[in-house]
Amino acid sequence: MQLLVRSRPTEYVWKIPIRRSSRPPQILESIQIQQAAKHSTTIATMTTKIRITESTNRGKLTAIEDPESILHERITFIQNTVETADATGVVVNLSGNVDSTVTAKLAVEALGNESVDGLIFSANTSCKEDIADAQAVASELNIDVQTIDIQPVLTSFVQTTATDEMRFTPSDPLLSPRSRTVVVNPIETKSNHHKAMENVAARIQMMFAYFEANTSSRLVLGNSTRTELLTGHFTKFGNGGVDLFPLGDLYKTEVLDLARSLDVPQKIVEKEPTVEIWKDQTDASEHGASYETIDAILQQLVDDQQSVEQAADTLSVDSELVAACAELYTTTAHKRTFPPTPAEHSSEKKS
Repeated sequence: MQLLVRSRPTEYVWKIPIRRSSRPPQILESIQIQQAAKHSTTIATMTTKIRITESTNRGKLTAIEDPESILHERITFIQNTVETADATGVVVNLSGNVDSTVTAKLAVEALGNESVDGLIFSANTSCKEDIADAQAVASELNIDVQTIDIQPVLTSFVQTTATDEMRFTPSDPLLSPRSRTVVVNPIETKSNHHKAMENVAARIQMMFAYFEANTSSRLVLGNSTRTELLTGHFTKFGNGGVDLFPLGDLYKTEVLDLARSLDVPQKIVEKEPTVEIWKDQTDASEHGASYETIDAILQQLVDDQQSVEQAADTLSVDSELVAACAELYTTTAHKRTFPPTPAEHSSEKKS
């Protein structure tokens, strides 16, 4: 089986910016998509081709035709990657969502429950229902699991970095009840600060995950899908800081198909994707469009190398939304690559 080495980790991007300007959407055409794709190199993932449905279902991806084959590929992929690394197993972040549930199930199928450790992260802003769902998944899979409260670390970070204008009342959910001295409200402060705290939380989780993995000679399993990787909807050196992405070549809608094949509880399959540390913050609100639409657009732009106008016409969707997806893909290319060096920059200019 072929392994595609893409790039190391990655910063939360929020709404897809549909920018109003004098420049036509065509400026972000397939040549720029190809240039961005040229820089993509990361962690272990696999490749799977997907298709667009007939015109009666434009704007959607077809369901996976052979889920058993796709599942087998992923199981073999996990086994081979762990064996190549001479690791004893894997560590997976259980968030109670469909991606982490599918990843954990695949890991247990590949390695057995004794070789899979689960981590559940909580903070004052976490959704209790998600934590309960994650615990239920761990119980069903019969894997060792730790629930880690990262709130004290978040609070300490806030106390260390907060400036005068970021100090609020002690009612903020980010502040631990045990230490009410400095409060930063991620919702009420500037959006840049909110994004930064999102990334801090994700990086704290990454540190705990690698501590667990390093002390037990295991690999860290990532939960990100192809949709999230292509749009940069993950944190650099946070939830992008992993050793392998078993779902990294599958779009979000395809992962939902796999989840049904794996008998993931319907409650989890139908759960609206969220940014896990912050309750009531959905991925759809961040992107400004549904995953179903974004997946179809990305398939046209990245996989089929269509121009913005061609993709918009094929899918019968607004060209400005397609252009926004194209721009998001190109501007987040740095998340899918190692940091550039002067030599690489020089060679690119010559070419």
